[in-house]
Amino acid sequence: MKPALNPDKVVEMGEEIYQTILKKNYEGKYDNQFLAIDVIECKEYLAQYPEDALHLAEKSNPSGRFYLKRIGSDSTFHMSYTGGMDVEGVLQWV
Repeated sequence: MKPALNPDKVVEMGEEIYQTILKKNYEGKYDNQFLAIDVIECKEYLAQYPEDALHLAEKSNPSGRFYLKRIGSDSTFHMSYTGGMDVEGVLQWV
């Protein structure tokens, strides 16, 4: 069973671990790759793709709580659209 943690707390803990411990070891060397950070065990799992990082983390600790971070970026995922897109159609499923 996974420990009960508020999602906001997972983000807070994960970002603190990244900024204070991991950032200096990863930024500049692994930019645009992904870290899944186990906020309970304070372990990180590096992969080129986000799903691979999470798979490694969950395989190592099925009961862990993970924070996903794109190295060297302020956000893990970016969204954009072109002016010609049918935004109404895209947003209907949300």
